[in-house]
Amino acid sequence: MTDDRHHFKALLKNTNFIKLWLSQMFSQFTINIMNFYVLTRVFALTESSLAVSFMWLAGAIPALLLGPFAGSIVDNFSRRTILIVTNILQAGVIFCALFVSEKVFLLYAVVFFYWLLDQFYFPSQQASTPRLVPAEYLTAANGLFLLTQQASVFVGFGLGGILLTIFGPVGTVLIASANLLLAAASVYYLPRDPDRPGAKDKDFLKFWHDFQVGYDYLRQHRRILLPILLLIGSQVLISVIAVLLPGYVRSVLGLDLKHASITLIVPGALGAFAATYLLPRLSKTHRTKSLVQVGLILAATGLLIMSLLRLAPAKIYIAVATASLLGGAVASITVPIQSLVQSQTPKHLHGRVYGQMNFLLILATILPMIVSATIADILGISRFMGILGLILLSAYLFIRHRGDNVLANRSWL
Repeated sequence: MTDDRHHFKALLKNTNFIKLWLSQMFSQFTINIMNFYVLTRVFALTESSLAVSFMWLAGAIPALLLGPFAGSIVDNFSRRTILIVTNILQAGVIFCALFVSEKVFLLYAVVFFYWLLDQFYFPSQQASTPRLVPAEYLTAANGLFLLTQQASVFVGFGLGGILLTIFGPVGTVLIASANLLLAAASVYYLPRDPDRPGAKDKDFLKFWHDFQVGYDYLRQHRRILLPILLLIGSQVLISVIAVLLPGYVRSVLGLDLKHASITLIVPGALGAFAATYLLPRLSKTHRTKSLVQVGLILAATGLLIMSLLRLAPAKIYIAVATASLLGGAVASITVPIQSLVQSQTPKHLHGRVYGQMNFLLILATILPMIVSATIADILGISRFMGILGLILLSAYLFIRHRGDNVLANRSWL
């Protein structure tokens, strides 16, 4: 057995990685369970889709206010401590939802403060990974993080419905809070960060300077900027598909929403896992650009197939296969680029770069999340899926003709 076949086996023996991964699992599943809970509560209280869209806006505002400075804080303070504290505080914020479930604007406040704290969690987790995982295992580690993130969007929404049915709103909120306390306990046992001299002497001007350093680095280094833009685009795509999923399952496939996990979510996760398992070996012989191009073609093909399924015979079986294709395609795009960003960014700038990426990600998601549902309602979900497929084909053509200088190196370099 070759060394690259041992990547996942060796990675799963890395106890520090397991601790960080468990924290991410608890955090990601919880946030999507609570998204489902708040979404259903807001709609039940208002019966307004516009009111629901304000929930996404409440989650985006913290990125606009704090996102530019979060990476600087991560780089200058203990990342382990930030992970612990944010998880504990988020557990408290979620617990407060028990007392405001009848007040729409207070539910928005819960979303706001949760995402305010999350501005510190994401860059802390990403910046901690290269310290805890050897360089040769970064692709596998990023693949598992991606798999968790992808699965959490769909499974978290699915679990939200199941938990509300079985345990009711109170039980669901308590379970979500407990999950975040488990996330905090998991990272508590990580090794302490190395001392950062002068970390306690930071003021606003220094934070602003650090933000400018991260911004200038991204602006001046296309080898990092374009991959980050591709990462952001892939996550926007995932978010838009998540918004369209319930309507697609019901109107196109003609299924009850409870069947969405078996039809689309599980096959998508299996496709992502299969691609993630193969990527460490493929990255040894293929350029990052080639892997990304294949991912874009597969994703575009999958979306175009989904757009044509309404009248297709055996459409359920085709949907299962296509969901697997899409899961593998997203992994093929995201995992190599994630590894490229980590390997090409100086270690002392990891927090600032990931803070910038998180800021841009949430900023870029606001409009598509709100507008995509509107366009899908006007044109139909099937047609909108086709439009998304054509957009990905355009991205493929761009990378094919303009990506040589940025994505030409192999993804582990």
